Amino acid sequence: MIKEIRKLLEESGSFLLATIDRNGFPNTIVVSKSIARIDFYRLKFYVDGDEKTVKNIQQNAKGNICCYSEKLYESLLLKGMFFVPVCN
Repeated sequence: MIKEIRKLLEESGSFLLATIDRNGFPNTIVVSKSIARIDFYRLKFYVDGDEKTVKNIQQNAKGNICCYSEKLYESLLLKGMFFVPVCN
């Protein structure tokens, strides 16, 4: 199963990234393929630093990422904690 998950992560060109807003509702954006995949549990994505998504993550780190492959006719939903690095 891990092999199939890795293949799906590699073949997906875009991801849905969902965070929780200050009212407790989901906020979903589409992001490009991850800029780095350190391992199965840590992915790095680029999001606009002034965007609502970053503010949501700072207030509540819980969220999920979803990707889909039309070719494989499979989808993957990963739930976890987001982290926004401090940039100087």
